[in-house]
Amino acid sequence: MWVGLAIGSGAQSLVADYLSGLLIMVEDQYGVGDTVELGGAIGEVERIGLRLTHVRDLNGGLRHIRDGEVLRVRNDSQDWARAVLAYDADLDTVYQVLEDAGRTLRQYPAFSGVLLEDPGA
Repeated sequence: MWVGLAIGSGAQSLVADYLSGLLIMVEDQYGVGDTVELGGAIGEVERIGLRLTHVRDLNGGLRHIRDGEVLRVRNDSQDWARAVLAYDADLDTVYQVLEDAGRTLRQYPAFSGVLLEDPGA
């Protein structure tokens, strides 16, 4: 009886892991390369599976997190970006560089649908 109870309990957590992993992928909560916080683990997602997510922290440690234990997700890199400039940068030069880069990117077909207008417009 005790053996059956232990197996049933283990199977229940395994099913929860797989179901959670499937929902994480379907809902696109995070992907490989994203910077995330999953509970106490903070780092870059290296691999996502149906049962485990692998996160590399800033010290190089690889954390294996069961998908069924992920209760909160903070994704710092999904559909968002920030550019940090030095406070003493010459803003005229910065604007010119950004405008030139934007014009160059618009010449590539892969970016034609992403860049809606010229920078600075």
